[in-house]
Amino acid sequence: MGWCGAHRFLEHRWKLGIFYLLVGWTGLGLAFSLVDLLIALPIPKDENGMIDI
Repeated sequence: MGWCGAHRFLEHRWKLGIFYLLVGWTGLGLAFSLVDLLIALPIPKDENGMIDI
């Protein structure tokens, strides 16, 4: 549900979550989610498999 900002609400980043909701219907939310994915892929994971952003 990255296109509608659910991941931002889970991070307690309310303003970005609302922004994703507002622009989600335009396709920009999907584009932003793809950029987030490309940023997160090269980040090394800790022993629990989590990444720190």
